[in-house]
Amino acid sequence: MASAILKTPRNPLYLQTHHGSPHRILKPTGKGELFPNIVRLCSENRLKEAVSTLDLFQKPILSPERLRMYELLISSIASVGDLSLANEVYRHMKGSDLHRGCYLGTKIIGMFIKCGSLDAALQVFDAVNDKNLHTWSVILTGFCRNGQFDDALHLVRDFSGTHVRADGFVLSNIVKACAGSCNFRLGREVHGFAYRSGYESDIFVNNCLLDAYRKWGRIDDARKLFDRMYLRDIASWNSMLKGYSDAGEFPAFIRLIEEMKAVEGLKLNLITWNTMISGYAAHGCSKEALNCFCKMQSMGMKPDLISCNALISALARDGYFQEVLELIQQMKIVGLEPDIISWTTLIGGYVNSGYFAEALNLFSEIQSSGLVLDKFMYSLSLKACSGLQAIRQGREIHGHMIRNGFSNGTFLSTSLVNMYAKCGRLDCAKPLLSKNDIVSWNSLISGYIKNGDIKEAKELLQQLQAEPLKLDLVSWNLMINCYVEEGDMNGALGIVDLMQSFGLLPDSFSWNSLLKGYAKAGQLSDAVELLGQTEFARCKQDSCSWNTLISTHVKNGKGVKALQAFRFMRIREFEVDPITISCILRACALLGALRIGKSIHGWIIRRKTQDKYVTSALLEMYIKSNALDSAQKLFAVTAKTNLVLWNGMISGLAKCGQMHEAYKLFHEMRSTNLSPDVVSWTSIMLGYIKCGNADLALEVWTQMLQAGVQPDPISLIAASTACANLGMLGIAKEIHGFSITTGLEREPSVQAVLMNMYLECGSMI
Repeated sequence: MASAILKTPRNPLYLQTHHGSPHRILKPTGKGELFPNIVRLCSENRLKEAVSTLDLFQKPILSPERLRMYELLISSIASVGDLSLANEVYRHMKGSDLHRGCYLGTKIIGMFIKCGSLDAALQVFDAVNDKNLHTWSVILTGFCRNGQFDDALHLVRDFSGTHVRADGFVLSNIVKACAGSCNFRLGREVHGFAYRSGYESDIFVNNCLLDAYRKWGRIDDARKLFDRMYLRDIASWNSMLKGYSDAGEFPAFIRLIEEMKAVEGLKLNLITWNTMISGYAAHGCSKEALNCFCKMQSMGMKPDLISCNALISALARDGYFQEVLELIQQMKIVGLEPDIISWTTLIGGYVNSGYFAEALNLFSEIQSSGLVLDKFMYSLSLKACSGLQAIRQGREIHGHMIRNGFSNGTFLSTSLVNMYAKCGRLDCAKPLLSKNDIVSWNSLISGYIKNGDIKEAKELLQQLQAEPLKLDLVSWNLMINCYVEEGDMNGALGIVDLMQSFGLLPDSFSWNSLLKGYAKAGQLSDAVELLGQTEFARCKQDSCSWNTLISTHVKNGKGVKALQAFRFMRIREFEVDPITISCILRACALLGALRIGKSIHGWIIRRKTQDKYVTSALLEMYIKSNALDSAQKLFAVTAKTNLVLWNGMISGLAKCGQMHEAYKLFHEMRSTNLSPDVVSWTSIMLGYIKCGNADLALEVWTQMLQAGVQPDPISLIAASTACANLGMLGIAKEIHGFSITTGLEREPSVQAVLMNMYLECGSMI
């Protein structure tokens, strides 16, 4: 019988199977040198060669030296997380059944967990004989840290059937699994078991329980536990702070901060500061968040990316965009590179504040930087396109999404449908409709209603009713709105009855749609009667419905009826809010009722009402009532931090033919931190056209395009009108071409003006 061929350093087969330069091949002179060689290779991070050395061992005898060797290899591989080497070591040990021993088996489980293979770890776990507490602890910790909470609970059920008694560490992992899987009932049982087992004063177990109650939304239970705790560390306070913040209990959040300050010797860590900044940010307290951010630095605590992103959220929410940009610059200086969350938060702030152009400009910069974008960034950019009706940029973003694999998915499909619908491109929106998403259906139907295509909206609603999707409240409200837009109030009331038969009660939007319909039809008595109905009174008890009625009258040019509705509102003692005041001031502007407007202005001063929309409505009232001096005095004493006020004053001066003052104010605005938007530029253009300076209007049009401002239908109409007045066919063709590329040509009002422009320029093109 031929003897077995052994692979040794002196055997050519060894050289064939172990690649590398000759000087790196091990040549031990005896078995005693194998372990020192493995130690040396591990210390030099030559783990692949160290693992290859295992083939030199022939006998499955587990000597103390061999045990230490396996320990060293396993810990070295776990530290680098190399799964291929982990599999190789496991293969070698499995051949000798060494993995079944509790000690080495537990080590292998930990190695696979650190290498990211929970399946392999579980396979070894199942093979281990006589599992001890440490074995269970390692596997449970691994599953919890990787977010596999349901699988962890399956292991817990197996654990409960063994003779092994849980310690505080295992109990903490069981609590984490219950919290992660939202299993409150089992968590309560574990809590009771922990107390019965003598872990009532174990701070580690208690902190895990605090965090679990927070995640379950049981903040009152968390507080009871917190108050009973004999020992508390900073982690205990952090859990309670985050719990109050997540639950929206801001007063309790503030009180806990004051309690924490009174604890002697309690040292706040980075998590504490980040939780406080995030809590202030979540509740719109940007000033407090900034103070907290500054204080942590004064106390020697260095902010991290989480701290900065929390402050960006607070500042962006309140419109402090310049401060956000300065913070981002400071982050870069200290080596903190803003991540996708930083930029998404800033763009979200721009979009929510109506600064759509700034949002799109920033999106383009981020896109060019090579940062990997996520679905939230795309969604916000599409919202910005919707706000500007920037169809060209919306199409570009859609193309970018497709190229980067974001073309599928309900979330972004809904955003795309909404963008195309709001830009008037319903032909592009319809193919993107997600059949399984009610929000997509609602967005598309809403787009048809806004475009005045009630017939198509009704057809879509009929299709929706045939789908397996369940109609939500928004869908029913859209149906009501369809009938209201057609002036069919009986049909609208019928839908209200029908939705109730399906178990859905009308909300404030449902009733306000009916109010809007009655107001459009001039049926004030029916509207007031509706406001007095019991069902309506149960649904809405504030001034929102009256505001709907008054604003609808104003939009339809019925100033007298708006004032009458306001009188009814005051008789019924509903609270007057800034929206009400704005609507009444616009009613005064419609009627030229300067005396009533001035009395309301006096009432505003006495009430110390400060609202940008109220101030804008006051400006409009004075301008339309030919009281330009009063408008200028009001503007002079107003904080000029809002674009709406600047636009109102510029537009008023331009409409009154005072173009010198209007253009001067326009340039003054450009010298501030505010950038003129499309309304600002269009006001100047319309003013010049009114004064007979069409050539200057076209110059302003060119400057607007050079400034990167996206035109809207009104600005394009102004440019077309100016071109028609001058009879310049070449420029007319340029404007027409621009309307095609931007998609504005599809607007019916734009089409009519373009035709007139060509006629005035002597062309039938």
